Amino acid sequence: MSEELNKIINKLFEKYSSKLSKNEIIEIVKCDDAYEDMPLSTGKRLIVEFVSFNGIKTNGEQINYQEKFSSGLNMIIGDNLKGKSTIFKIINSTFPA
Repeated sequence: MSEELNKIINKLFEKYSSKLSKNEIIEIVKCDDAYEDMPLSTGKRLIVEFVSFNGIKTNGEQINYQEKFSSGLNMIIGDNLKGKSTIFKIINSTFPA
C-alpha cells in the first residue's frame, strides 16, 4: 500500500474509529482490483464529447436526448428513474469493451 493511501486510512481511522476498525477501513478503500478496469491502465481510452439519441421508451414516452460534454469531469444529475443509468447503458452498448 502506498504511503499516501496509508495517510488517508489513518485519517479515516482517527475520525471513525468508534464505528469502524482499521481493517474495515482498509477493506473499504482497497482498490487493487479497480486498476484493471481503468482505461489508462489498459491502454484504452474513450472520450465522449457529445451524446445524442432519440427513441420511444417502453411506456410510449418519446426520448430526445442531446448533451455536449466538456473536457474534464462532467456530471449528470437527475431525479430517480429519469434515465441517468440509461445514458451510460447506451454509451456502453455503442462502444463495448
